[in-house]
Amino acid sequence: MHVGKIFHLPYESRMVNISIIGSGALGTFLAWKLAKKHEVTLICRESQLAHLSSGRIHVLGERGGFAQVNVATTIPKATQLCILAVKSFDLKGAISLIQTFPGDFPLIFPQNGLRHLKIVKENFPNRGVFASVTYGASLVEPGSVTFGGEGVLELSSPKLDLKVVDNISRAFLDSNMNVKINKNPVQSVWKKAGVNCCINPLTAILECKNGDLLRSSHVVGIMRRISFEVEEVAKKENVPLEGIFNKTIEVCRKTGRNRSSMLQDILSKRKTEVRSLNVEVSRIGKEHGIDVLQNDLLGKLVLAKEKSYL
Repeated sequence: MHVGKIFHLPYESRMVNISIIGSGALGTFLAWKLAKKHEVTLICRESQLAHLSSGRIHVLGERGGFAQVNVATTIPKATQLCILAVKSFDLKGAISLIQTFPGDFPLIFPQNGLRHLKIVKENFPNRGVFASVTYGASLVEPGSVTFGGEGVLELSSPKLDLKVVDNISRAFLDSNMNVKINKNPVQSVWKKAGVNCCINPLTAILECKNGDLLRSSHVVGIMRRISFEVEEVAKKENVPLEGIFNKTIEVCRKTGRNRSSMLQDILSKRKTEVRSLNVEVSRIGKEHGIDVLQNDLLGKLVLAKEKSYL
């Protein structure tokens, strides 16, 4: 039996060989969390290997601590589950790494935005699992992150049997993570993207934490209009979507002290994922003749901030 078939069996609490591609904030946090129960390999670039070679990763904060993982630049043969914890614009490189390795183990895609929907459909239609992650983590240095608070991991898959997705979720539950399963994968991706379209660009432009967005009625009004635009564009794409504004307010409250990933990228002078969020919503909306003024404007403002240092 190929290692990828493990999730087709009735699940019992067991150690799973998990590979995580990407050693940024999310990849490091997930490696730390999963290493408590499973055999975890953190896959990084050659340039990062020296900083991570000890395999000792650290999460700062009251609920943090140390964990020991394996570190590599290629996917181990024993891999039973793989998480592609890279930004949307780095996804093609991660996929190239996967395609050099024979196997049919499930692949988890936790990217922000919408562009990875097509990439997964074209490359891994029968193995892909979409993941929405609301746990907060910020990279301090390679192998070290600060924990921004509890969240939820929501899983959904276009083709995998629901029982398989449930078994995959149990690997995370065994590591004391909060997990939900969404039976509508495309809706799940759009819902996550909608919330991120409201929060991420505004925190990046205003350089503030998530909770600070609620301090201004003007900003709250902008988030309401962004959410309306996203819902209208989703409808034209035959994706039933509603309640994005209320969900955004909820996320801002629950993750009030967190810095969004886009704000972290701006502060660290890195490329952001705005092209897969507001810019992509704007592009699709214009194709349908929908007014997407707010998303279009915020996308351009974030790109302008990027251009000042890239």
